[in-house]
Formats: sequence, structure tokens, C-alpha cells
Amino acid sequence: MDSNIIHLHFNKIIIIMKIKLLIICLLFCFLFSCVNEKQNVNKINKDNRINIKIEGNINNLLQIDSIFSDIRTMPLETKEECLITDIVKVLFHQDKMFLQDKAQRLFVFSTNGKFLYEIGKKGKGPGEFLELRDFDIDKDGNIYILDFREILKYTIEGKFSIRFLLPFEKNVIHCNPIQFALKSNGNFLLWGGSAGIKEKTAEDLFVMYEMNNKGKLINRYFPLTNQIEGNFSRFKQYKDIILIDPVFGSNVIYSISNEGIEERYYIDFGGKTLTIPVPEGFKSLSDFKSRIDKNCFHSIRGFIESNDWIYFKFVFERNICNCYFSKKLNKSFISKGWPSVSHRIAPSRILGNYSDTLIAFIDPNIIIEDINNCKKADFNSLPVSEKKNIERLKQIKNTDNPIMFICSLRNY
Repeated sequence: MDSNIIHLHFNKIIIIMKIKLLIICLLFCFLFSCVNEKQNVNKINKDNRINIKIEGNINNLLQIDSIFSDIRTMPLETKEECLITDIVKVLFHQDKMFLQDKAQRLFVFSTNGKFLYEIGKKGKGPGEFLELRDFDIDKDGNIYILDFREILKYTIEGKFSIRFLLPFEKNVIHCNPIQFALKSNGNFLLWGGSAGIKEKTAEDLFVMYEMNNKGKLINRYFPLTNQIEGNFSRFKQYKDIILIDPVFGSNVIYSISNEGIEERYYIDFGGKTLTIPVPEGFKSLSDFKSRIDKNCFHSIRGFIESNDWIYFKFVFERNICNCYFSKKLNKSFISKGWPSVSHRIAPSRILGNYSDTLIAFIDPNIIIEDINNCKKADFNSLPVSEKKNIERLKQIKNTDNPIMFICSLRNY
């Protein structure tokens, strides 16, 4: 055989072998990346978790003077175009306050309580939404509204900008997001829980997904093993991280940032800690909860963290209770949510935080009753700040919008 032909044939064999080797390498890389992706889906760092021991008498009235250095009240302007039902979420950006109510409206007020405008409205037209399930704000003040099957973006002035379609297809990935949070890198955390799932027929169901702004799912968190209750404002922001309330049966507070997810706190109620596992399956949890309700503190929600304090709610004997935990004192102050105090004006439940203060909103009917009780008691013995609040609120009517409480925390 001619040497040139042999050389050409040999080169062909070398090229084919290189192509096969390249294909094997690419296939290996693909499989390795899939394995890594599967490993990273639910990888949670537990190394830095802090245990918080909660102690105290649940029958205490709210210990106002031990928790707050100052409580200021501020009526929200009441107009026909901004009549508010129960407020379910509040966020702040610069000098503006954004309020979502149960009627699925998003109002913008100044931090002085003056109504400014409304963001979007219900409808099927451009820039309108079918449902206002949740909202969030980015560092530039742009507003994002979670609607059915999409997220709508508005400018801080309320002008519609763009919509992001949610990448959940029927019979492929089941998720019906009821809440979401915006990460600092622009990705969305979508919390579906067990909403819309009547029975567990798929093995690959998760509570939370992460989506980028191109509509691609890039992460999955928390395999879905049992029914999960709905909950307003499961996400809260603290500095550069997002805090995630635990699901029923868990006492772990999670945090997530661009670096990943970790167990941040474990809430230890001592002898009142729920240690019985939640029954498997998607049947109602009501029977199970009724069995443990008189013996355990459960259903942690509304977790808020500031520089020196932690606040959250929990349930005991069908009452929503408050817990304030001082990081510096390593001490907790717990009380039943209502009545929270005796002959004082104070918030029964906290909804959000702003500039290291805690924010609450109270129905004016309750405030009017509290003021009358204060006047019947020893009015002169009240702190000066509380007398000022009573003076500030003397003109409120029971048809007014909720009253805002700005609560400064003690710096021990």
C-alpha cells in the first residue's frame, strides 16, 4: 500500500478517536454538571446555625418598657381613593411606604402618612393584573407584583414596565407561587408550598424555586413532603439577606443570599417545643394541630430581625402570641397577642421593620377603645410620649384608615 494512503488513513483514525474522546468528555461534563446541580438543589449550610432559647410566662402582658424606648403613632390619610382594608404587607423605599391590603390593592404613602398614589389595578389590560398575590421592591425603587402565572414590573412612579412569565407548565413542574422575593442579583424566589396540590403524585415536587429574569428555573429548594399552610409575608429582608419563615412543624429560620441558603436560627421553646413529626401526606393538618396545640408552641411566622432584636409570632392554645428576643441580653419577652397591654397604647402584632424600628398597623376602633380605657385609668401616670400619642389621635374616627405604630427598640 502506498505510504501516502497509509498516512492519510492513519490521520483519519486519529481524527475519529479525537472526536470520540471529545464526545466522551462533553458527555462526562454534562453528567457531572447534572450531578452537581442535583446536589446543589437542596444543599443547605447548617454550620453557622444559632440556637435561640425562648423562655418566659406566656400570660404576661406585653412588657412595653423593657422592649421599646419609644412608640410613635401616625394616622394614615383617609380618602375615598385609598380606603384600606387589613394591611398584609408593608415595605419602604426612601421616603415612600408601600402597603398591600387584603383587597389586593397596592397603595403608596409618604412616610408622613400622606396618600400619594396606587400601583396598578385589577384587570386584563396592559399593565393590569388578575391577582395581587405579593410584591417586592428592588434597590432602585422598582416595584414587582406577583400575579397569576407572571410577575409585573413597575417604576417607582407606578408606570408599567415589563412582565416576566413564570416557567411552570402543567404536568411538567407543578408550582402555583403565592409569594415571592427578589434577590439582589435580580433572581426571583418563588414560594408555592403545597398550593393547588391535592395529592402527592410526583416525586419531584419542591416548596420553593429560583428563577432568573429570563424566565429560566435555576434552583429548587425544600422537597415537598406534606401539606404546607399558606402564610402572608413568608419572606423578610435583613441587610443583604432574605429571611424565610419555617413551615409548620419546623422551628428553623432560613436565610438565603447570592452565596446560598443556610439555617440561620433554631427556635428552642424548651419543654414546649414541638417534637412530634408532622403526619405524611396532604390531608388536613387541623386534627394534628388540635392535638398538640395545648402542649406545644407552634406555627412560627412573621420573623423579623433588626440589629439588636428579633421578633416573631407563634401559636399556643389557638392564640397568636408575640416574642421579642434581645440579642444583647440573650433574653426573650413573650406574651399573648391580645389583649397585649392594660390601659396603654401599644401594638398587638408587628408587621414589618424600617430603619431598625418595628412597624405595626392598628384598626382605629381598637385605638379609640384603648384611648377611652387610658382616660378611665390613671391618665396622669402615663409616660409623656403616650400622652402625646393620645393627643395626636384624639380626632380619629372609626371609619379612618389604620393607625401606624413606629416602635423604637431599646438599645441595651
